[in-house]
Amino acid sequence: MSFTSQVTALLVISLLIIMVVILVGNIMVLVTFYKPFFTRSLPPSLFLISLAIADLTLGLTLPFTIMTLLNSLRWFIGDFMCQLAAYLNLVCGILSIHTLAAIAYDR
Repeated sequence: MSFTSQVTALLVISLLIIMVVILVGNIMVLVTFYKPFFTRSLPPSLFLISLAIADLTLGLTLPFTIMTLLNSLRWFIGDFMCQLAAYLNLVCGILSIHTLAAIAYDR
């Protein structure tokens, strides 16, 4: 399956915007929790830190998707990186969902 150049450009631009928002937002969350004066209760903080790290990792795997889109949906980085990117996407996606469920349960 191949996309037209307009659809590919739209997908790449959308993914780049999403990636920047994910990276900037989650780095801001992690910097906020790194501050020494942060003295709120620990378990909710750990949930939010875990969620930020999982989402940040998902954001760091988006360049592989973008490169694949730009290369006509062909993976050219190697089998190991293909398996690693797929594994990180799957595990971090599941981790995000479970962390959100734990936050909801804790509230």
